Amino acid sequence: MKSLSGNSLLMKEVNSNIILKKLKNEKKATTQRLSEVTGLSAVTVGSILQKLIEGKQVFKDDVIPSNGGRPAHRYCYNGEYSHVLIIYTDEDNEKDRIHASVVNLFGECIHKENFSLEHIVLESFEPIIDKLIHKYQTIKAIGFGLPGAEHNGTIITNDYKNLNGVRFSEYYRNRYNIPVKFENDVNAAVIGYCNMHEEEIKSDAAIVYVYFPEKYSPGVGIYINGKIYTGFKNFAGEVKNMPLGIEWENINYNSIKDVSNAIAKLIISIVYLLDPERIILYGRFINEDYLKNIITTCKYTLIETTLPVISKTEDFNSDFENGISKSTLDLLEKTLVLINTYPNK
Repeated sequence: MKSLSGNSLLMKEVNSNIILKKLKNEKKATTQRLSEVTGLSAVTVGSILQKLIEGKQVFKDDVIPSNGGRPAHRYCYNGEYSHVLIIYTDEDNEKDRIHASVVNLFGECIHKENFSLEHIVLESFEPIIDKLIHKYQTIKAIGFGLPGAEHNGTIITNDYKNLNGVRFSEYYRNRYNIPVKFENDVNAAVIGYCNMHEEEIKSDAAIVYVYFPEKYSPGVGIYINGKIYTGFKNFAGEVKNMPLGIEWENINYNSIKDVSNAIAKLIISIVYLLDPERIILYGRFINEDYLKNIITTCKYTLIETTLPVISKTEDFNSDFENGISKSTLDLLEKTLVLINTYPNK
């Protein structure tokens, strides 16, 4: 966020950002409607819209008939003005897959592809990025969703051993000269889940999302008071080394008893530490029988008043893609605040 002294040029920039944000929410609106939702005069809105049309961020749509008055044009937010590239990994049949999506400013995916790799190293993502940036020259930011954590620009833990100790974001930022977002995969998933369920989640709620990839250890995303919680060194949620006596990478996911006991032990630890309102579970193996057994096992230790809502999500990829898209699109948002350079006397 930038705090800037108010002069006429800055006022125009601030007002332009206000109008763009409101028009993005509305998708289509008349000058009068934008005047109502922004608090700006219709003359100011009209003048700024003409500039935005010249810059191709906005375009004119149809004319709305009026009841005896002058017909009004509707204006559209150009969601294709810029795009972001989203890249993330997962595993399928013991193989690592790379997914790449091009997303417009409305958060809509306009292109998607994926491929498998035997080993993931720093340069693994370059061919797909080169290809898509050449095809979509409006890509203005890249978001990576990877299992692990980055602190002070260096990856300090990651499921892909070759990435540990690497200055990942800096490498891709310098290579492509655009903003780069590195987001832990489970953190992105909990952001996406909460974003898609915002009507039913309280603004001050604590939500915990637990992801179980069968090839690797589980990861946890923590969402508190409307924000992701990453801890002091972005290490929050790295639960594989918690002293619970569970060898996650050797666990038999076909054994409902073994899995229920292990997951219940993890949930109980999370409850005593964070007291979340809701815990969301995702794993391909988690069906209704597994979920019932996990909840029953938790009830042996947790009393009714301390037991959070425990549920499963059906689609990790959907949760994740929504979250990483939102985080990466936020890189393109301009937030300007005018400050009064003449304090009250």
